[in-house]
Amino acid sequence: MYSNPAVQIAAVEAGALQQLIRLLSVETSASFRSRLLAALSSLIRQFPFAQRKFLELGGLQTLSSLLIGQSFESHKLSIKAVTLVSDLLTERVSNSMLLLIIVLCVYHPCSDSVVKVVLFLVVCVCLWVYLSFCLFVNS
Repeated sequence: MYSNPAVQIAAVEAGALQQLIRLLSVETSASFRSRLLAALSSLIRQFPFAQRKFLELGGLQTLSSLLIGQSFESHKLSIKAVTLVSDLLTERVSNSMLLLIIVLCVYHPCSDSVVKVVLFLVVCVCLWVYLSFCLFVNS
């Protein structure tokens, strides 16, 4: 599906994005959620139309809910969610801007690495939402 615009458009129009977000928010199996996140990633990467729909359907709230779990599997899922947001952000900003965000988060005075990951995610999400909003307004 990734880098196949015809399939991505058909999937979004058929409601696949909405179903993936819904299942990701209600499913309890970490391995199934991981597969759902992979499918979601392949649907929205390098596809601004699907990214706008993702925002409209509450996809960011669903991704942020993945950061709450305490099990090892939940932490792996959190890393995948952070990676997805980081990759989406990379599509919109230069690598130097992303590097600056990473450096600011790494050198934040807090010593808790989980807090630093959450801080990185929050900064990335805020920047991504802003840039997506600019893309939405300009389209």
